[in-house]
Parts: sequence; C-alpha cells; structure tokens
Amino acid sequence: MYVVTQGSGASSVNAGLVADLRAQSWAPRVSPEILAFETVRGAPALVRGVEPDVYLALEGAPPPAAAPTGDRWALAGARLATRVGLAVGDEVALVGSSTARLAVVRVGGLFSAGTSADDELLVGLPMGEFLARLPPGVY
Repeated sequence: MYVVTQGSGASSVNAGLVADLRAQSWAPRVSPEILAFETVRGAPALVRGVEPDVYLALEGAPPPAAAPTGDRWALAGARLATRVGLAVGDEVALVGSSTARLAVVRVGGLFSAGTSADDELLVGLPMGEFLARLPPGVY
C-alpha cells in the first residue's frame, strides 16, 4: 500500500510516478492524494483530493451507496458531517484557508472509517488540484 501526496517544486509527485507504482506487483494499492486546508460552513477542515474507491479501501471504510458523479462531488467523514451539520445532497462552499480558492460541491455520501479520516471531506483529484492550485496530474 502506498499513499502519494503532493510536494512543491522538484518534490512534486506526478501522475507518471503513480502509474509506475501501480505497475509493480508489490504495490497492490496506490492512492494519489492532494491536501487542501479549507473552511467548511465556517469550520476548519482538511479536504483531501482522492480516488475515492482506493482511498476508502486503504482506510477500511465501505464505499458509499452511490458512486460520486461529475466533478463537484464530496464525501463527508462522519465526524465532520456531525460537527458542521452536513447531509447527503447538501451543497457546501469550500473556502481556502491556505490558498485563495472558492468552490461549491455537493455531498454525495457519508463515510465512516473509524480513523481520523472521519474528520475530513473527500473530493476528486481534479477538485483537489483546483483547491491546492496544482496543475493537472500533479499530486
């Protein structure tokens, strides 16, 4: 299992490295991830750009009942959902706290992994790139 997160400059990870790792028999799961520090309904939150099926499998959480669709979806961790009052179908504004970004996403599902991930909001990699001001294919 490998988790690949972003760096900056020469330490950035790109889609090519993820593909190379996935081609190795000793790396059954590779999860590219982008971290963005945002404000969700006025509360600080870690928003993680992921491939949801891979990430949730690594965290030991079952996949949501319905697969996320489109590019403006989010999956809310159970504790975050309780803390800020999120429910499936809600539209949520994500306001950047470390980068000047604003995006609106729709909560497509809730998840519970029994880990610190339950305090996070998951979005797709393209949304993660936007929120973190990364070019496409850089994690």
